Amino acid sequence: MTNIIKKLNGESCSIAGILIAAITMIWFIGCESQVNSMFEPETKVTRGILNSEVDLFLARAEEKYRILDQKDTFKKLLTDQASIAAQGGTINPLGLVTTILSIIGSGAIVDNVRKSRKIKKLNGSSSTSSA
Repeated sequence: MTNIIKKLNGESCSIAGILIAAITMIWFIGCESQVNSMFEPETKVTRGILNSEVDLFLARAEEKYRILDQKDTFKKLLTDQASIAAQGGTINPLGLVTTILSIIGSGAIVDNVRKSRKIKKLNGSSSTSSA
């Protein structure tokens, strides 16, 4: 037994090097790199989850752009109608009402799509958590 201990004492640097190399290999193979989440900075996420967060962020940004486009279209409609009225032309009330109702309808459709996505997401997360 003392012979083995003497042998290990003489090879302590080699043993330490082998242990460090083994731990490093296990760490490289077994642990995925992580960063702080975009939405919850106290939570660490892997590359796959970060990609999902980026997709969600982009979808939210696209929705905001659609809302901005809808508002800009409505503003343009109002300024065009005011311009026609200021030039002494006549305003077509039926055309104005039809345009306004179509804008409101498209807004309702966008809102319904957004709500249905949210409901699907909630149903998907509740079904995975109950499984």
